[in-house]
Amino acid sequence: MTATVGYAALQVIPTTKDFGSNLASQVGPEVASAGSTTGRSFGSSIASAAGTALKVGLAGVGAVAAVSLSKGFSRLVDIENATASLKGLGHSGQEVEAIMDDALASVKGTAFGMGEAAKVAATAVAAGVKPGKDLEGTLKLVADAATIGGTSMAEMGAIFNKVATSNKIQGDVIAQLNDKGIPIVQLLGKEMGKTSAEITELAS
Repeated sequence: MTATVGYAALQVIPTTKDFGSNLASQVGPEVASAGSTTGRSFGSSIASAAGTALKVGLAGVGAVAAVSLSKGFSRLVDIENATASLKGLGHSGQEVEAIMDDALASVKGTAFGMGEAAKVAATAVAAGVKPGKDLEGTLKLVADAATIGGTSMAEMGAIFNKVATSNKIQGDVIAQLNDKGIPIVQLLGKEMGKTSAEITELAS
C-alpha cells in the first residue's frame, strides 16, 4: 500500500545553485525530511545535467561564431585583393567602385557572395570584359553556370576567363564545361546557327 505524504506546489527557479535547499524549502519540511537524500541526489543530477547542457550550448555557439567570422574575413580578403588588382590594372577609385557594383548586382538572389563575385570580376576585367552591362552580364552567366555545375563561382569564372583572355573556345574548355554538366556545344550551336558536329570541328 502506498502512503500519500502530501501535495506540494513547486516554484521553478532558473538557477542550479543551491538547488537542493531551494527544493526542500518549496516542498515543505514534511516532504523534505521524508526524502532529503533523494532530493539532494535529484538536485545534484539536475545541476550536473544543466551545467553540461550549458557548456555544450556555448561550445556550439562558439563554433558557429568562429565559422561565420572566418567566412566573413575570407570575403573581405577576396574583395580587398580584387580591389588591389583592379587598381593595379590602372582603374581609378570610381571605376573600381562601379566594377564592385556590377559584381554585387550579379550575385543578388544567388547563393554566391560578394567576395567570389569581386574576385571573378577582377579577372574578367583583366581578360578584357568591359565594366558595366558586359561585366554584369558575364558575371551572371558565370553564377548561373556555377549553379548548374554545382561548383564555386571562382572555379567557373576561371574557365570563362580563359575563353575571354584567348578570345576563343577550345576542346579543353568544352571538356571542362561538359564535365560540369553544361551542354556548351549545343548552346554554342544554337547561338551560332550550327550543328554540334560543326561546333566541335571549329573548336578543334
